Amino acid sequence: MWAHGFRGENSELTVDNHPLREYLIALGYAWAASSYSANYYDVRAGVIDTNKLALAFSDITDAPAPDRYIISGASMGGHITGAAIEIENIQALAQVGLDVDYAGAMPICGVMGDSTLFDYFGGYGVSMLELGGAGTGSYQVSAEEAPALIATAREALWIDYNSNKNANGLTEQGGALYQVLQNLSGGERPIYPEAFGNYQDLAAAAPEGPVRALLEQRAEQEELVCSGPTPQ
Repeated sequence: MWAHGFRGENSELTVDNHPLREYLIALGYAWAASSYSANYYDVRAGVIDTNKLALAFSDITDAPAPDRYIISGASMGGHITGAAIEIENIQALAQVGLDVDYAGAMPICGVMGDSTLFDYFGGYGVSMLELGGAGTGSYQVSAEEAPALIATAREALWIDYNSNKNANGLTEQGGALYQVLQNLSGGERPIYPEAFGNYQDLAAAAPEGPVRALLEQRAEQEELVCSGPTPQ
């Protein structure tokens, strides 16, 4: 079973091939993937819809049920993969006949820290605004305010963000953001300088809908504010 990643917050449901499709078929595996009943960051829908498809194998193929089920997924699909094999989730799904006894699971770049990812997004956003001179004094920034604040911060932290958002495009002031993001994303490592630019559009985005709601919920739980010292 293949669990796809985050598809944004639009209403178009899509599905894609397993990246190892040809290899799996050559080895004699049957594989399947489902879109989810809803987009957004909805792990529950991903687990339920993937399990429904797995359990429909015999109805779809007229073949006996598989001896083993294996699940993998990338990014949010990795989160779904992890959630699908957690004991409490299996027990809950068993009550409605949707449990699958997976023999193996392989999350790929999975969101395995659960809400920790949203702490990371929020921490990075607060740090960028504060270090870029666009801090608001509050953790939560509205979707209407965010674009102008982000643009102000980027102007201070990068020489020209649009032409070069990589580490070698930072101003001297931007060096502090480089260190903050390194610490937030796992610490010192060999490929971090090369990866820095690729983090930006993901980490600095101002998400809407349920994803934004998760960020706001985390803010309320942690009672985070920006009135303290400048992040280091």
